[in-house]
Amino acid sequence: MSTYRKGYHPNTRKNWLTGTKPRYEEKKRPRTLMATDTGWENLKYIAKENLGLSVSEMIDQIGRGKLTVSRNLNAGSVE
Repeated sequence: MSTYRKGYHPNTRKNWLTGTKPRYEEKKRPRTLMATDTGWENLKYIAKENLGLSVSEMIDQIGRGKLTVSRNLNAGSVE
C-alpha cells in the first residue's frame, strides 16, 4: 500500500504541477476502480513485475489496444 495520500505521490504532483506533456494526445483523468484486495495486488504485480508499468498505464494500454488480455485457465493466483 502506498504511503502517499491520493494525488500526493511525487510523480503525480510533478506531472500535474509542471504540465508534463501527456504520453498520448489527451490527458489522463481520475477514474474509480472497484477491486478485491487480491485482485488489486495481482494487478499491481502484473503491471510492475511483468510489464514495468503502473496499473493506470497498463489499463490505459489495454483500452487503447496496445496490450492484449488473455485467459490462462491453468494459472492460479499470483500470491
